[in-house]
Amino acid sequence: MTRMASLDLFTRKGADEAARVAAAAEVGRQLATERPLDVCWQAVCAVAMDQDDAVEVRRAAIRALANAAAAAPNQLVRSFPNDPTRALRKEALEVMRGLGVAPVMTARLEEQLTAARGPGRVLALANLALTFGYAPRIVAIYRECAADADEKVRLMCINGLSMLGEMDLVRDAMKDPVAPVRAHAAEMLGHYSTLLDLDIRALGAGLTDVDPAVQKAARTALKRLGIQPMAAPPAKKRLQKETGRFAWKQLLLDWSHAALADADYAVTLDDAVVQSGWLGFPGATAPQLKELATRLGRPLPPSYAEFLAVTNGFRRITPSIDEAFPAAQVQLFSQHNADWIAAWKQHALPVKSKQHLCYGTQQDCAVFDASYLDGAVQVSAVGDGVLLLNPAVTTPDGEWEAWFFASWLPGARRYPSFWDLVTAEAVLTT
Repeated sequence: MTRMASLDLFTRKGADEAARVAAAAEVGRQLATERPLDVCWQAVCAVAMDQDDAVEVRRAAIRALANAAAAAPNQLVRSFPNDPTRALRKEALEVMRGLGVAPVMTARLEEQLTAARGPGRVLALANLALTFGYAPRIVAIYRECAADADEKVRLMCINGLSMLGEMDLVRDAMKDPVAPVRAHAAEMLGHYSTLLDLDIRALGAGLTDVDPAVQKAARTALKRLGIQPMAAPPAKKRLQKETGRFAWKQLLLDWSHAALADADYAVTLDDAVVQSGWLGFPGATAPQLKELATRLGRPLPPSYAEFLAVTNGFRRITPSIDEAFPAAQVQLFSQHNADWIAAWKQHALPVKSKQHLCYGTQQDCAVFDASYLDGAVQVSAVGDGVLLLNPAVTTPDGEWEAWFFASWLPGARRYPSFWDLVTAEAVLTT
């Protein structure tokens, strides 16, 4: 079978499962000679992580990863979605432990092991499992540092031990004196456990922890593992015509429905929220909106004011941002992000007004006027980006320019209004 024929069969959902598994082995053999890693690598990674694909085909994709030993650890240490029996996780652990550290990586590993005992140990510990995979010396240093006095070090060790399948110390971390460490250990058990009774018992004990955040993390983990039932969202709702200028309620109901269909996200929410089918909150009152306008020193833009009136905050405003702020938390972006702003302004090139005001498909998100960051209003939590309003650029009807700002873009996707931003981001991600 030719290279392209093997790839086509391997990636074709609906084809005979046994034939796809056999094709995965052939694609893996081709992967061993693919330099640089390209088409075969992308196909194998995509199938392995496709939660809608057949489990046996995904397992075959995981086995194929072993043919690119230097790059494979970054994929094998992942938690695999839609894996109720944890067959994928078990397969990944077996493959990873069989690989060891690729010879081409040994010199770099020595450097990172030294760094893991130095002043920059947090960053080094964060990268060991991701970069090198399973090796006794890596496990040993995670175990050594798991008792470190620095909470950040212990958190990194929980991550690394979980990725490498060393769950005994992750269970031990459920008894850490610091609540955020206990909560993180519970979260990692939910993602990485292979359904061992000891893991489940540790999480059961977490349900009675003195800290509510630990209780919630343990409950979420037990739902991820299928030990506790997940709540079901209601059917999609259609509303009568809305009275405002902007159809926020229907848009946000539709967005809630789409977000709650993602079981990996829904499992993190309280049952009552899932069963309501609504990720929002009661709307802001007139006094709350007035207080925000007064604090910002100008009338609120119409679409954003109507958004707050429908829901004073929102749980997941985009897949990469888990919270749109309620009115009381809205603030200048510079209040807590001065260093981020300074970094952008330091390297910013002069931008003409016409370039900045370019919207739609012709826009270059890296070409924007960074000086606007000083006065930008932050309306969401920082996730893999942040939502900003720019009161220095307005429309004739009082709207403020709205940004999805993220360093990974790099830059800002800009829209004429908050309504335009949310509707566009919804289209981009659904």
